[in-house]
Amino acid sequence: MSEKKTECARGISSQSEKPLFGWYEPQYLRDICEARGGTGQLFLYYSVLAGLKPALDEWVPTDRLDRYLKVCEKYGLLTEIESVFYNETSDEVRDSIGGEFLTTTVACGAPAGSGYSGRAHIYVSKSEEALDRIKRTGWYPISINRRIVTKPQIDYMWFGEHLGYPKCCIDYFSRVNNHSLYPNTLMLPFKNTKSKPNYLCNSLVKDAYCYLYHIPCGFDCCATAELSAELRDFIQKHDRGYADYIDRHMKLNFIVFRERDIYAFDGVPEGNVLRYNISAFVDNYLYPGELLGVFANNDTLVIHEDKILAMSEGKITNTIYKTERAEWFFISFADDNTI
Repeated sequence: MSEKKTECARGISSQSEKPLFGWYEPQYLRDICEARGGTGQLFLYYSVLAGLKPALDEWVPTDRLDRYLKVCEKYGLLTEIESVFYNETSDEVRDSIGGEFLTTTVACGAPAGSGYSGRAHIYVSKSEEALDRIKRTGWYPISINRRIVTKPQIDYMWFGEHLGYPKCCIDYFSRVNNHSLYPNTLMLPFKNTKSKPNYLCNSLVKDAYCYLYHIPCGFDCCATAELSAELRDFIQKHDRGYADYIDRHMKLNFIVFRERDIYAFDGVPEGNVLRYNISAFVDNYLYPGELLGVFANNDTLVIHEDKILAMSEGKITNTIYKTERAEWFFISFADDNTI
């Protein structure tokens, strides 16, 4: 039996198989990647330059700021530094009253120009008007005297609009997105998917690996698919290899436990059975990938409504049950030939 490995998108890779999440060296906008310190969010810059996305918000280390701002200027991108974030593991913020309602971004902040070292929160756009709009609604919930003050619902909706999200997705999540009620917020668009999942709506491989900069209202959202297809066409004109790289990541199979607790697999499902060679933990930003070892040591998944059977050479080795606090789902984009 050939050696099997599980790999993580941020560096734990298989030596015996081609990694699911390998690094791509961009042929276009390479200087932006070098200036910001990585390829994450590269597709967002393509989208702004293509005129598909009005603006983006970025976090750049303060010691890279001068170089980054000069490169943005080279491409005709306007910038505004909103604040500087530091101590991004602050327990004081997370432990504030209302901290349970926070999502993935937690940090202490200081005004731009205050002299703090950390990461600058920057708005980027081709338009002064778009830059002005996004900075008015792009603020994060804040902790004052250990109490969380969150922004009004309308600001979230306007912020989504100013970032270029489709209206149907903004409207849907304005009604249902609630991290305190739904531990797995991605279950909502999954349950709202009425037809075959479209890989152009796959938001599960964020950052460097996809065409989406939002969670769609469903994994078959027509508006999202159209937006992704336009961006894909634009990227192909500048760096076809990068488009192929994104396509490969988006056409995988996924088990989703939470927004940043996602496992990816190669292979094409047959009914409720998936035979795979490689598995990957998509992002270890917050979660350690507790099931890495389970998936690494198996080669087959049998998906049931309430459980997953993990098998090796035809024998069941592990059973993963669905619970109220672990309402996972399985979704496949592997055989999608939309484009």
